[in-house]
Amino acid sequence: MKKVFIAMVALLGAAVAIAAEIQCGGFSPSEIRPGDTAQYSIILKDASGSIDPRAIPMPEGLSIVGTNTSRRFTVTNGKASSQTDLIFTVVAEREGEYTVPEWAIEYDGKKYAIAAQKLKVDKNAPQRQIRRQTSFFDDEDDFFGGFPSVFSQMRNMQQARMRQIQQAQQVQQESLGTISENTALKLEIPQGKIYVGQAIPCKLEFSYTKKLADEGFKLAKIFPQASKTDAFDCVLYEDKFTTKTDDKDKITVTYTVLLTPLKAGVYPLDFNAQGVLVQQTNVDPFFAGFGSLNQIPFKVSTKDMSVEVSDLPAEGKPADFSGAIGKFSVSDEKLENDAVSVGEPCVLSLNVVGVGNFSRVGAPNLEKSASWKTYRPKSTFTDDSDSMGYIGVKNFRYTIVPTKADIPSTPAISFNYFDPEKGKYETVSLPGVSVSVAPSAARAPAKAAEAKQPAEKKAGPDFDTIKETKGSSGGVSVFESPTFWAIQAAIVAALLLLAYFRIRAIRLATDPAYAKKLRCQKAAALAVDSAEKAARGKDANAFLDSARRALQNALAANSKDYESSAILTAQALEIASAVGMDSSDIKKIEGFFLRADEISFGGLDAQSLDLNGMLADLKHICAKLK
Repeated sequence: MKKVFIAMVALLGAAVAIAAEIQCGGFSPSEIRPGDTAQYSIILKDASGSIDPRAIPMPEGLSIVGTNTSRRFTVTNGKASSQTDLIFTVVAEREGEYTVPEWAIEYDGKKYAIAAQKLKVDKNAPQRQIRRQTSFFDDEDDFFGGFPSVFSQMRNMQQARMRQIQQAQQVQQESLGTISENTALKLEIPQGKIYVGQAIPCKLEFSYTKKLADEGFKLAKIFPQASKTDAFDCVLYEDKFTTKTDDKDKITVTYTVLLTPLKAGVYPLDFNAQGVLVQQTNVDPFFAGFGSLNQIPFKVSTKDMSVEVSDLPAEGKPADFSGAIGKFSVSDEKLENDAVSVGEPCVLSLNVVGVGNFSRVGAPNLEKSASWKTYRPKSTFTDDSDSMGYIGVKNFRYTIVPTKADIPSTPAISFNYFDPEKGKYETVSLPGVSVSVAPSAARAPAKAAEAKQPAEKKAGPDFDTIKETKGSSGGVSVFESPTFWAIQAAIVAALLLLAYFRIRAIRLATDPAYAKKLRCQKAAALAVDSAEKAARGKDANAFLDSARRALQNALAANSKDYESSAILTAQALEIASAVGMDSSDIKKIEGFFLRADEISFGGLDAQSLDLNGMLADLKHICAKLK
């Protein structure tokens, strides 16, 4: 018996390399009723890997609600071949003819075209037929004649496993109905009138009942997003949420959404969330290595809702309206140097503090005065709303120059904003800061008096004529010596190098932003080196971890607001867009972060990754950011 198994292993190991082939198996069945499911399959011949369902360009009206993988091995004339069927369970929402357009898969550095496929959804379609699956062991008694009992047992075990898979699929279909009945997505918008340009913090709450939790369901992943926001600017960070489990009826995951209306009128506003629930299942110990968690993808949407957006009222609107909408105050008005001379610039700073649309807050107005020349201020923002940008302090620094002496104070300050709760405009006024301005030419009269006094004649010989004579030398002048000039050049170079390092040391000590940039660039370079070593060793986990650290540091070097450890997917895309990277590079950056998360969660087939190609992309992106 032992010899039989050794022969079987040797036979399988004698396979030679066969070129991979990837194609689409189409829909099965190709015609279903609304609410029924069909299986869309991708066939991998002599290849292995997985496909993210989100990468499939499924048309609207069709949703992928489940995934399954089927693998088969055959041996012909001593050559082994394999086939992997990636099966996606698709549910149809309504009648119609649907087409999945042609798309492409990249595998082992080569692109494979996936042909377009059609699915017809008709209420009169025949009931779905379940296709019997075959296996490698169907004809093994003929192939391995003489040992029928051993392989009959193996066939029975394989058939039992297939029945178990079919039962799991049936349970999954039943679970989908249970999940849809016991999950909800709700958007909570504060009560009151909503205005164009107003920053409105809202709550997006996903919840599932304790009934699902009692049946062994746990939330593995969820990806919330806005689906109808043409009239709104939405900021939602999917990696920032709070989970509440102490409610007796449900478990909730809550996100803060910052909503800013862009135009007046009545507009739809919908959100949806795609996610995965996992459920512990009983699996035959012989097949325990294939996993014991039943993963069930789901999709949930908010109820249809419309939001009415109003224009800011014209009544009482200041001519110099700052654009601020919310509740604000002005504080910490100060002058960095309160004793200056005419024509000498000084810096006036103040803070605007509050809750509102800080991205649109303009600078407070300085009173116009012939006594002062003013320049456009610089501003910085300190966020206290977990990167959402609607609570914090905005600091303004004005450079002002006195044009005459004895001015008692700097220009007065006024700041206006619109209060949406009161429905009216408010103005905050501050007097100028006391200052002492001296004349710029206070010592000029004394210097003029000294100039008028006749110069005293010094004692000494009086030369009538000075004659110039040329000196003579028997050798070459020192200034004509190449050695002299080489020494001078070396001295100048040494002084310049010394000055460079001195200036650099001073800047590192006094300029935190510069020091951070150098630190992050160095860390990014080290992480790229680590990623390269991991790619050579074909260690996908280490590669993606190093690649993410490299991008975090490279992006942090270009951001004043984020440290590298705080940069996740959303922040990475924000910084990359802000520095002007093109869309293809931004998409690659997103791919690195998503793949790093997926491989951490165990949802990514590491063998399907082209590490060398990804390494080239990583070096290209980091070089651009540097």
